[in-house]
Amino acid sequence: MLKYLLPLLILTSCAKYEAPPTAPALSTCTPVLNMNNIQYVNVSDAPIQLFDSKPGNEIVQCLNTFWPLRNNRYEFYPLYSFYISGIKAGGLVELDAELEVTNDSKVNMQIGTYYSVGPNLVMSGGPTAANGYNVTPGMHHGKVFQMAKYIASADFSGYITLVGYSGTDGLPQAFLTVHKNSGRMYIKITKASMLK
Repeated sequence: MLKYLLPLLILTSCAKYEAPPTAPALSTCTPVLNMNNIQYVNVSDAPIQLFDSKPGNEIVQCLNTFWPLRNNRYEFYPLYSFYISGIKAGGLVELDAELEVTNDSKVNMQIGTYYSVGPNLVMSGGPTAANGYNVTPGMHHGKVFQMAKYIASADFSGYITLVGYSGTDGLPQAFLTVHKNSGRMYIKITKASMLK
């Protein structure tokens, strides 16, 4: 009788096996460029001019992260940008920007920024070196400040952009959220004649 019950017990126990639940996938973010938030301005003959991006003009809503096994490179995104026409050689250009990011992941996240100046929205290099720091899960929020000043070496019309990037050695799906209405970018231009 046991020889007939044994296959039945094995089949019954196999039928009741359930796979362990899988961990929920982390939400991801695909940065979308809002090109309507680029500010287009013309420099006039005024001795000093100030341009303000005003809060709410963030170009992307999040920063994907560098993760060595995913793409082995940083992804650079415009955060705030002006297309400025008419900067004259010898003028002083002063840049000041701030933004806030949130780290909702469970790993340390790097936030880095630099200024890009040139004919394209995002260029490598610029008038300042990149700066950055880690936003830990315990900190949750991070505020970034970036300042620069330089003398225009030639007449210039083009983009001046605060560029952001992020990295982690933890999760490939991790990203930083860029807070809307929590940052802005200023540009102050002083004519060369005022510097003498």
